[in-house]
Amino acid sequence: MDNKANNLIYVDQTDTKKSWTAAIPGGSRDLQVIDGNKVLVSHGNGAGEYDLATGKKLWAIDSFTGINSARRLDDGNTLLGGSGKGGITIYTADRTGKTLGELVLKGLRDLRLMRRLKNGNILLTVGGPYRVIEVDTRGKIVWQAKIPGKGYKAVRLPCGNTLVSTASAAVIVELDADGKIVFSVGGKKEHPNILLDCFSGFDTLPNGNVVVANWLGHGNMGKGGQHLIEFDRKNKVVWTWGDNKTAKVLTNLLIVDDVKQSTPAAATPAVAGEWTALFDGKTLEGWTNPYKWGKASVVDGEIHLTTTRSKFFLTTAKQYADFIFEVEVKMPEGKSNSGFMFRCHQQPNKVFGYQAEVDPSDRKWSGGLYDEGRRGWLYPDKKKKETIGAFRKNAGDSFKRDDWNKYRIECVGDSLKISVNGVQTTDFKDSTDAQGYLALQHHGERGKIYRFRNIRVKVLKAAKE
Repeated sequence: MDNKANNLIYVDQTDTKKSWTAAIPGGSRDLQVIDGNKVLVSHGNGAGEYDLATGKKLWAIDSFTGINSARRLDDGNTLLGGSGKGGITIYTADRTGKTLGELVLKGLRDLRLMRRLKNGNILLTVGGPYRVIEVDTRGKIVWQAKIPGKGYKAVRLPCGNTLVSTASAAVIVELDADGKIVFSVGGKKEHPNILLDCFSGFDTLPNGNVVVANWLGHGNMGKGGQHLIEFDRKNKVVWTWGDNKTAKVLTNLLIVDDVKQSTPAAATPAVAGEWTALFDGKTLEGWTNPYKWGKASVVDGEIHLTTTRSKFFLTTAKQYADFIFEVEVKMPEGKSNSGFMFRCHQQPNKVFGYQAEVDPSDRKWSGGLYDEGRRGWLYPDKKKKETIGAFRKNAGDSFKRDDWNKYRIECVGDSLKISVNGVQTTDFKDSTDAQGYLALQHHGERGKIYRFRNIRVKVLKAAKE
């Protein structure tokens, strides 16, 4: 990524004909490969997606200001981080650019890149003094360590250590849980024969080597400095790349081993690893109601469920085994309850099995795991108060009572995971059902409309016929 010429550069060292350069907005700093064939690029006003094979711009949001970092979440929303509102502000935005949430880290500054950790916390570098910090979903600092200069990028390694690039210090340090430096590469004194200016983004290789972008913006552009430098674990330079005709000042990089070919938007085959729309916004094709009561209709690109009798479920016509299922729901005012069935079973006037809870009540169990028509609550467990406390602490206020809420359900073998608006609320192991239908629930409140939209599935393992 060249943030001087405002270009995104793809270099194929095995076939130069596949290399390309694409113009990007100013203020671009962050990169992330998504879906294997696209790259997410942050820019000053938001973020954009680009086809990795061609550089074609596919999508963008640009209604923000001061953005330095962008990360695509598992639920399809995007985290945007920048400066504002008296500190560092981290927004959660949907595909339209609508702000779904804000996290303000008051009094902190100098954000460059941030990374969302598996536990939902965010890792980033800050100034005053220069540190790498980990904050929880409420913005509380739960871990921090000093770094030898202004930080740029920080990543959490599988071993639990943290790797951080420091700008003008031109070093990348690995910190243990106590903040002690256990490894480093780079350093101007250690490499006097190569022009090290400022370290920004970096990537790691399977062999443990580190490839870093050597930002040449301090008057060193075009003076023979290398744009990219690879260091081994002994701090030896083993590879460099510098091309002043192609690039001016590089601020970030990604090592991409393989680029999948893009699938045309009109093609939505239900094959492993690809998203398939389960609702076309116009018809109820692919859905069925196994009950003698309950009504489903399509209104303004949404599925509306109503009933004049009692609870019912609208189910898919197909079964699914291992998958990622995403759907948005908006609940009616007043008393109501819903859920998303998965790997469920159906009989005339009955649906039973796993259910991701939608609970707008003060109990706040949205995102919990219920076994409809069989065992009842699996997580949290009513008989184990500690699971209730842990669930509420983790889920917090992720569910928005009077707004659209995005659910993500991931099933792989006996692993059942549920997320609500980007917050993972349930991670449970159960092997009762290996496959089944997906379904939308109306809880039975007569005259009330339950609304659903943006329904899709990614098949990871096909169900048996």
